Amino acid sequence: MTKKYIQVGKEGKGVFDGEYTGSGIIFKSEENYLNRPDAICYIPEYGFPEDSDFRGTIDTVEGYTQRELMELCKGNQKLCDCLFYELSWQFTETLLNEIDEEEFK
Repeated sequence: MTKKYIQVGKEGKGVFDGEYTGSGIIFKSEENYLNRPDAICYIPEYGFPEDSDFRGTIDTVEGYTQRELMELCKGNQKLCDCLFYELSWQFTETLLNEIDEEEFK
């Protein structure tokens, strides 16, 4: 039996396609987050190029890797995990500012 990962949107041949989540259009890959720390695991709604129909390449999107998320969380794995799983459309820094970091120390 293979593990089923959370996947919102599509990734293939260097192209990312966003998908509507009910809150916004994003790309999110739990498999990349857990297993490929240097691969984009999250692209917020406004991380896609303008007038792109929520599609972009690694060079045109403003996405985040697991390694970048961990840096934003100052190496705190619990905080990083919470951040990744809570992201639904917003920029990572925006949600991080809303999370009470004290809970994760």
